[in-house]
Amino acid sequence: MDADLALVDRILVPVDFAEAERAEDATFSVDGVDVHVSAASLRAIRWAVAIARGAGPACRLRLFHATPALDLNSVYAGPAGGTLPTAAVQEIHERANRFAVAVLERIAQDIRGDVSVEFAARPGRPVDAILVEGRNYQPDLIVMAASGRSRVARFFLGSTADRIIRRAECPVLVIPATNTAKASS
Repeated sequence: MDADLALVDRILVPVDFAEAERAEDATFSVDGVDVHVSAASLRAIRWAVAIARGAGPACRLRLFHATPALDLNSVYAGPAGGTLPTAAVQEIHERANRFAVAVLERIAQDIRGDVSVEFAARPGRPVDAILVEGRNYQPDLIVMAASGRSRVARFFLGSTADRIIRRAECPVLVIPATNTAKASS
């Protein structure tokens, strides 16, 4: 076993569900709902699984998804008290988290093999949710997919991966949105 891989006991893999189906995306059906996952996210999971295998049987992998948060609903409802009740927001978040975990479990069925995999989801903006999960889980490595946005869009909007690289408390491995290594060989 490589000495550097022995330093890896926990790997966090943020997984983004794709907004629309593209030819290279994979589709997973959970409870009759089709969820699209980008090819880059699947490659990130495969990379993490390979690293976990190389690190040894004690290495754990956590697949994580940030679900949309509803805590800003008061902005849209106005000051007249038209916000959703806290219990309703909590129930929506719990349902979203259960569904996201079910999707992550479904994804892992095809990929994980003999690697120990955990699943988690939390509401929030992806950058913030990933950083909170990182502080709680304390991974030795974060493996994530690049967004696939154009350079111009990344320049103006930034990217989740860019922000995670700058703010994470551990090394971050970013998997390109396209598999350029295979395409050029």
